[in-house]
Amino acid sequence: ISEINLTQQDKNHFIEILNSDGMISSFAHDTVISSILEEELSAYRSGGKSLEEAAKLIQSRVGIYINE
Repeated sequence: ISEINLTQQDKNHFIEILNSDGMISSFAHDTVISSILEEELSAYRSGGKSLEEAAKLIQSRVGIYINE
């Protein structure tokens, strides 16, 4: 999995997506991906993880799941 390099514009867009109610519901058909998103986004929203940390973990965990 390649490294994520986010510009400020990317970060702002990602924050908009994370804060929208549709983010998790768009993956509701896949409970594993939905759970990954809920866990990592909760940690980001509570301040436990930075945006970059949350994005990297989501990318890594979903990538591993998809490749299984």
